Amino acid sequence: MMDVLVLASGSCDFNCRVRAEVDDIGRLAESINVEPMLLKTVPVAEWAPRFVQASGKGLISAIKTALSFRAWTRLSDMDEVELGGFGQAHEVEDARKEMVRMLQAFHALLTILEDDGQPVLAGEEIKLSERVRALTSMVATGLNEENASLSIVDGVGPVMARRLVAVGLDDIEMLAQASVDEVLAAGGISPARAQKWINAAGDLMAVGGAYRYKEVRRHDQEVIVAGFGLDYYRWVRAATLDVDIAPDGLVTVSGGNAPHRIERRGDQWHCDCMDALKGNLCKHKIALLARLNDPDIPAFDREFTQQSGAQISLHQIWNSY
Repeated sequence: MMDVLVLASGSCDFNCRVRAEVDDIGRLAESINVEPMLLKTVPVAEWAPRFVQASGKGLISAIKTALSFRAWTRLSDMDEVELGGFGQAHEVEDARKEMVRMLQAFHALLTILEDDGQPVLAGEEIKLSERVRALTSMVATGLNEENASLSIVDGVGPVMARRLVAVGLDDIEMLAQASVDEVLAAGGISPARAQKWINAAGDLMAVGGAYRYKEVRRHDQEVIVAGFGLDYYRWVRAATLDVDIAPDGLVTVSGGNAPHRIERRGDQWHCDCMDALKGNLCKHKIALLARLNDPDIPAFDREFTQQSGAQISLHQIWNSY
């Protein structure tokens, strides 16, 4: 997905890139090099002149723009994207609208190829057109990979997928197990259509389920993604939060859209934010555990760009133009 986002953002048809400055390079390099990306296995000098029109600072801006979209699909909040350092909210919003149009056009072109008998696969027999369709839903509405699995149900567009998520139907597995009344809670659909979607979701469970589009980041970066259940973008945001531990043990974490409370129950910490209520290790809890020097939380000043494996050198791109 990052390959598609970078190539689209670097195209001459894309006119709303998020601005990048030299001070962004270190953090952007760290961010891009923990993402799964085939372009990292090929020297930039080979693919950039062939596939994108952006170069130098423009290419850095294209990469920052692509990263802002991945932050948006994981955080689902433009203010959070801005606070994480991925661009001002209004810039990212303008770029998001442009990217949705680009992805829709790309999907149409891929569909034409497939209709002509030229299927383009994105891995594991998933057609690239299907992956781009899911990515379109993700960028359009801030869905993550699991949420985007709803978009492969015929008739469920990005807006309806977001509404299904809002009523607790987060992916096609939950949709397949839902009752008609639970689907109707999303509004704007008939009982017959709700039942049709439930049946279709059940059929789709045989071809990948909710994790059909899940992309695993680099193996040597699993300390950020797994380990304690960390997500890279939540970890980045946690570094900017303030943690206040009261004498009675109640924890307040601020620095986001609103302060949140964390309390100890037995041997576990529990946060009152919606992300935590969904079962995720939220950025507030990551910030607290980092403050408590938990060994499973990477230090916020740790450099990940020096790890072995394929990388994109943003410093080299910047300095070569």
